Parts: sequence; structure tokens; C-alpha cells
Amino acid sequence: MAAQSYGITETGAVLIAAGDLAVVIFRAKKQATGPDGKLDATKLGQAVATQLMLNPTALNDLEAAAGNIGDLPKELKDLSLAEVFQLLTVAGSLGSTKAARSLPVHGRYRRSLAQ
Repeated sequence: MAAQSYGITETGAVLIAAGDLAVVIFRAKKQATGPDGKLDATKLGQAVATQLMLNPTALNDLEAAAGNIGDLPKELKDLSLAEVFQLLTVAGSLGSTKAARSLPVHGRYRRSLAQ
């Protein structure tokens, strides 16, 4: 087995950002759906933008995840069994503060992952 060297910081950031984005889109979809049940794409785009402006943490998480997304292949290739279980825990609790705080973080991700 290869020595662990990359960790899961970027992978965790992407999972958390995906959870944040799912919540934003869910809320925006509710706002953009008319009384007839049809979804207005223009209203959806506006509602997503509004939700992101109202939720700076989600926007920060998205920016943090996108910043180093190129590191994902290295991290995924280097996963240990313990890291897999840790990521599964985070994925199962997307959007929760507890999940975000369970990740080993460093640098600029500490603030956005811990909120």
C-alpha cells in the first residue's frame, strides 16, 4: 500500500459545496415553479443567484471547492479506507456543520468547511 500523502481536503470541500448547491437549487426551484407546476428557467436562474447572494457561506464553499478541484484525482487515487469512511460520513450529512468540522482542513478551507 502506498504512503498516504494527499489527504481529503479538496474532496471534502467539493462534497460540502455540492450539498450547499443542492440546497440552493432546491430552494430556488420552489421559488421558480409556477402555480401550474411549470418551472420557469429565467426565474430559476434569478432565484439561484439570489440564494447564493443570501448565503455567502455556500458561495465561499463553492469558490473553495472550485479553486483546487484539479487536486481531486490525486486525492481519490490516494484514499485510505479511513478516508473513504470519513468522506462517506460527510456525504451522508451534506450541509451539516458537524460533517464539515469532521474533515481534516488546512489553509483557506478551514473557515468555509467549519461553518
